[in-house]
Amino acid sequence: MVTGNHSFRRGAIIVSVIVVALAAAGSLLWPTENQSPLPQSGGDVVRENRGELFDDPRSPVGGNPQGDITIVEFMDYNCGACRRMAPILAQAKERDPGLRIVYKEFPIRGPDSTLAAKAALAAHRQGKYVEFHKGLMEFPGQASQVAIEEAAGSLGLDMERLLAAMEDPAIARQVERNRALANTLGIIGTPAFVIGTEVRSGLLELSALESLIEHERRKRGSSKDSTSDIRATGE
Repeated sequence: MVTGNHSFRRGAIIVSVIVVALAAAGSLLWPTENQSPLPQSGGDVVRENRGELFDDPRSPVGGNPQGDITIVEFMDYNCGACRRMAPILAQAKERDPGLRIVYKEFPIRGPDSTLAAKAALAAHRQGKYVEFHKGLMEFPGQASQVAIEEAAGSLGLDMERLLAAMEDPAIARQVERNRALANTLGIIGTPAFVIGTEVRSGLLELSALESLIEHERRKRGSSKDSTSDIRATGE
């Protein structure tokens, strides 16, 4: 005779076997940096949050500030996929004079990531966000206090002013707004991108990224050639 406890144990074993089998088959979509890019439902949610996504004056902007196509990137400086994505974005920016990039600090990998995000936003106040961002992405190791000091020193930033800004509650609120925005969009991992009304998660190859950009241009009835007279005024 099978008792209640035996039934419970047997049920738990069956569930465990199913979970292991699904995980081995790659059917459990845990948010990892190696996760394949997944199209997510954007549409109305993106449109409802368009102002905060694309036009928030507090968010740093790279590429061409007057570009015709905007990529919004949610990233973490201690995310390996984000670091691999950085040179791909840089290459896309160099190849496309009409590309605008909005950076959303989304630290999800612990205290060092949050510290680095605050430092980057503090560097933005000294007009050096893009350069500082690049320094942290290229740092050979954990983006921590050491990386922050090295990046700030190489750019000649005012360290006292940087540290003071990092403690400003306004910067902490900005990071929390980004977290809330990501949550609204269903973003749970990094890197993640918003292009038009499309939300994508995971590392994108250059060809895939450029396909998304050109798809958005076609939707708008323009082309890359029509932006050839645009000159980037940002980095």
